[in-house]
Amino acid sequence: MRPISRGQVTLRSNDPAIQPEINLNFFGEEADLEAMREAARFVRDILTTGESLKDLVVSPYPDDLADLDGDNKAANNLVLRRCSTGYHPNGTCRIGRESGEYAGVLDEKMKVRGVASLRVIDASAIPLMPDCRIQAGVYMLGEKVNPSFRMTLDLITPLS
Repeated sequence: MRPISRGQVTLRSNDPAIQPEINLNFFGEEADLEAMREAARFVRDILTTGESLKDLVVSPYPDDLADLDGDNKAANNLVLRRCSTGYHPNGTCRIGRESGEYAGVLDEKMKVRGVASLRVIDASAIPLMPDCRIQAGVYMLGEKVNPSFRMTLDLITPLS
């Protein structure tokens, strides 16, 4: 699932030992709740009626999964009760334009705008939720940024 809801990370202090305030804002957009509700219905149907999988289900599902059979309000409440995070956040310090809809705190060289000598090269720079685990994206950032970062520091001589 690629959610469109956006959360917020707010610093509580300039002390790095103080944890920030994190609002994940799950299902802040109705479309995200609808997508998760329909995905839950789809998976439940596959597991309980699919020819290749129905015999693998060895115990009944919790009673509240019956809410998926009901109206959308009951199914939405089930999704809201059951969903949690795997804590793979990204985009909290995203790369982007200087202003506008696609604005980001990082420039194209991964430098934090307005802060001298500070770069961010991790999942927080990835502006959109990928359709897979974020680890591959983090590796890609490291590979892409590493040569230019090293050349900036004059640690290597660039090839001509």
